[in-house]
Amino acid sequence: MGYLMGEFMTNALENVQGDYTLKSVNDQVFALKDQKTDILCNPWYTGHAPLHIPNNVDWTTTPDNGHMVIKEDCFEISGDEPDIAKVRAIEAADPSLVGK
Repeated sequence: MGYLMGEFMTNALENVQGDYTLKSVNDQVFALKDQKTDILCNPWYTGHAPLHIPNNVDWTTTPDNGHMVIKEDCFEISGDEPDIAKVRAIEAADPSLVGK
């Protein structure tokens, strides 16, 4: 995830118009939406939601002859976890936060 955070931050910085200031950089970081990679099941996003867990879907991998393979395609992480349930409610109430 560190690599991806660096990539997403670079994408935000490339969208800053003019000087890099605390406000101009933060505005672009909070505007990140639809950040796609082959590592994440759904696009990454940021925003001003009261709770933020954009990586709330996953897949199951397992070793097979010395290689990791996908055992289960993307699935929603259980909403039985209270914060995941809260995030899903926030995303459903305001889909613009997700930006998919």
